[in-house]
Amino acid sequence: VMKGWKWYLNHYGRDPKCRRNARNGTEEGVQLHVDATPSYMMMPFCSQRMKKVIPEALKSRVRFIAVLREPVARDLSWFNHQGAINKFFSRHHKKGTTYEQYAGNSLKIAKKFEGFQDAPIHLIRQAFYAEQIEAWVKEWGHETLMVVNYQTLVQNTSDTLQRMQRFLNLPPAAKFPPPKLPASNERPFEGKRHLADIDPQICVGLREAWREQNERLYQILADPSRNFAGGLQPPFPPFPDPCDVTSASTRRRDNATQVAPARPPKVTALKSRIVSVKR
Repeated sequence: VMKGWKWYLNHYGRDPKCRRNARNGTEEGVQLHVDATPSYMMMPFCSQRMKKVIPEALKSRVRFIAVLREPVARDLSWFNHQGAINKFFSRHHKKGTTYEQYAGNSLKIAKKFEGFQDAPIHLIRQAFYAEQIEAWVKEWGHETLMVVNYQTLVQNTSDTLQRMQRFLNLPPAAKFPPPKLPASNERPFEGKRHLADIDPQICVGLREAWREQNERLYQILADPSRNFAGGLQPPFPPFPDPCDVTSASTRRRDNATQVAPARPPKVTALKSRIVSVKR
């Protein structure tokens, strides 16, 4: 449901916590507002709409951070997340559907179009990162956007967060290194799947559907002339092969050691997202 820009902008400054100073906790001085919404990237009109409704006085201070996860892992994480919260809202994704059935159906429908780039946004194009990044910088420029590899964020958390802090013009955190981030959805539920468990044919089909976009993404981010994040862009290595069973099993085992068993994480899974920050 589209509620309009007045409804959206009305969220800023209403909560007393949003009026607290980002640097010293007082209610005077610089304000920091954060909006973390995964769907912003995949919706082509979002960057255009934000450019239109954000006040001119704030546009030069807005910064964006996109955290991108390997597409097959992201898709499986989303499937698991829907199962964990018992919310299956797609006609192609109903309770009792296996991941292979869901993903296979998505590929089947997407292949009916001349190219995957013409498929509906809710299918394969959800993880067309290169297409999404290009559309975003067309509106906002490269200097306002930092693109982070999810695996790098998990494995090299300290350096990545320090880059983010400088990019957002925030003071250094008092304590570094931070604790390891949970790298997977740890909420148990019936039917939960892992990369190492899914049908190899389905995995390869998905990997190939995203291969061209992934290669284009690497080229975009490796181009120094683009100056992503004003020179603070962290290294963006290629995504791991999701169909490498040995690698997937190793990542699953390593990820399991990163989550404190006493209290499950509040965020069930990190998805590809645009985080917009207004100061």
